[in-house]
Amino acid sequence: MGSQNIFKAVRLMAIISLIFVFGGAEKCNWFAPKIKLPDVKLTFGDPVTLSIPLKGQEILVGIKLDIPDLEGSFVELIPQAGNTPASVFLSVPAKAFDNPPFRLRDPGTLPDGRPLPKIADGKLPAVALAVPQRNNIVFYLGLEVAGIFVPTKSKEPDVQLTLPISDNAGRNIGFITRIPQSNGDNGGYFVSFNWNVATTNPPLGAARIHEEDLANAELEGIPYDMRDVFEVAQ
Repeated sequence: MGSQNIFKAVRLMAIISLIFVFGGAEKCNWFAPKIKLPDVKLTFGDPVTLSIPLKGQEILVGIKLDIPDLEGSFVELIPQAGNTPASVFLSVPAKAFDNPPFRLRDPGTLPDGRPLPKIADGKLPAVALAVPQRNNIVFYLGLEVAGIFVPTKSKEPDVQLTLPISDNAGRNIGFITRIPQSNGDNGGYFVSFNWNVATTNPPLGAARIHEEDLANAELEGIPYDMRDVFEVAQ
């Protein structure tokens, strides 16, 4: 098999993997798959908030977890309600991001030691928030970037996909990465964003995945145009 055919086979398997991971297998057109992405939304202002829908993830009881050493900051798990999927909600007051003591914490990677995607050194100061009956949610805060890792369970096969998050003016604010499982665990979503931009923009500003962002996706670290594979939430 030539290298071009190998690439095509790998690409096909990766797309099939994405269909299962994002829960679109029952709805997509197999000849022209279009998978609806979760509506991840970062809201600018004070506080800065981040909402991450968890389609297919069972959260039966809500819980609110304060982030240590960041007064007024919290992560909340919100159960599914009717057709609305479960979600994770992060809220951080603008002043809490500029927190030198927090940045003295030991730099952290993903829970199993893999480097943080789209982060220069692959690690940031971090704190793990223990969630009953689930793996830890991890919050990260560096000089320019904040992030959160949310563990999920998904059906194998699993791949790593990174998509930019942009505001309505087309400026890149951050990234969302689907983290594949490692030995059947430690898979989930890692969302990172420039906290200085998020705290200095007008309160009604927001960032999410736009159709234009799909052209700048990365599949297993390789740039790839995903506009023929995904559709964004309206």
